[in-house]
Amino acid sequence: MCLGCLVKTTDGTVIQYERIERSATPSILSIRFGEDAIRDGKIRLWAGESLLKGLGAQRIIPQPESSVIGEGGVFYTFAATAVPATIEFQLQPPAPGLYRLRFQIAGSKPVTARVFVMP
Repeated sequence: MCLGCLVKTTDGTVIQYERIERSATPSILSIRFGEDAIRDGKIRLWAGESLLKGLGAQRIIPQPESSVIGEGGVFYTFAATAVPATIEFQLQPPAPGLYRLRFQIAGSKPVTARVFVMP
């Protein structure tokens, strides 16, 4: 089991997150996108609802150009001018529980991970 986990995708993207968190305590989930994730100077990312509600996403750095709610999550579009491009979600889980994170970069397979939030 890892505390600071890394998930790597086939397009070169790396997701770094804490596998075990404490409720009401800030943390950061970082996504470093590979070259294949950037298309026409943009990154298109779908993030599942559990990131927003269950893990209490407070802020996204940098801010997305657009965000659209749909299909059980949010579709984000970010400008990407350099490789690797990095996005950080600042989290603060409001309650204990086991949460399943889901992400999908346009044109890639979905990525899932689990986070356990302790009281």
